[in-house]
Amino acid sequence: FVPTEFGDPYLDAAVVLGAGAQISAPHVHASSLELLAQKLPSAKSGIRILDVGAGSGCMACLLGTMLCLEGQARGEVLAIEHIPELAAAGESNIQRSNSDLMTAHGGPISLSCADARQVCSGDDPSLLNSFDLVHCGAALADVEEWLVALLKPGGRAVAPVGLTDTPQWLCSIDKLADGKLDIARIIRVLYVPVTSEQEQRKREEEWDEVVRRCRENSDRVLQADAPTM
Repeated sequence: FVPTEFGDPYLDAAVVLGAGAQISAPHVHASSLELLAQKLPSAKSGIRILDVGAGSGCMACLLGTMLCLEGQARGEVLAIEHIPELAAAGESNIQRSNSDLMTAHGGPISLSCADARQVCSGDDPSLLNSFDLVHCGAALADVEEWLVALLKPGGRAVAPVGLTDTPQWLCSIDKLADGKLDIARIIRVLYVPVTSEQEQRKREEEWDEVVRRCRENSDRVLQADAPTM
């Protein structure tokens, strides 16, 4: 899932994918997956999971595997990526490593190229209040209504929340039976933001400046987070 020309796939660090995107460090993927697994329904079928910003396809593959641990798929994973070449690469990665997880081979994963904000902000009843779990692979400035609207009551979203190019919090966002939210901050992370394809490609052109801002903001925030003696 990691382009070898961009980094070491066995290093516990984020790796650039190109087009203004990156794949999260393994410990961040593991934390996200653990939070989602905690809320995985026990149902034998009908479970729906959404992966927003599918990137390399790695998290979609992990989620699909989680749904198949009992020998057969217990639902579906809808993965969405808005950069065409990343969507194509993500699907190719899954086909190469775990082709049995794709819907074409009877598995739970389908991957499409679309802007999740537009898809998920519409009036399609098949999406609203229909997902048990949502993974968001890019940072939100705040917990946004379109994301919450996707969750079933009792469902959970896992998303990074915070300012762009500044350490964010990986959060679990639980939608309670009465529609209220229970939000918990888990670990500090640093994700690229949820944005348009055009803006993301612009960030790619200015990547050195993006990295500089991230380092500067990380030093400031992490120093502020450090416990005082």
